[in-house]
Amino acid sequence: LAIKVFEWRQTGLPVGLIASAVGPLRLPSSERRRFFAHYLPWAMQCGSQAKPIISVYWEEMWDRSIDEVRKEMGVWLLPERNSVTHAENSTAILR
Repeated sequence: LAIKVFEWRQTGLPVGLIASAVGPLRLPSSERRRFFAHYLPWAMQCGSQAKPIISVYWEEMWDRSIDEVRKEMGVWLLPERNSVTHAENSTAILR
């Protein structure tokens, strides 16, 4: 869901907004709280401030480190990522 919010902030297309508005309804309450407390604020800010990533030639970046690409694109990791505990069957994020 955070990716859909990021996508909406980057593109302005309604599909990301709709998915991020309806998607949390399907989450268990603990994951919904985590989404709204941690992932939604990150996706809103990061998606708004990062360089547009839709037109990037990703194939040309395979030999670069992910940290280098993140820095260039202005995408940062979720600050709370290390402090947020993830259930084994979490649907809020992919590991």
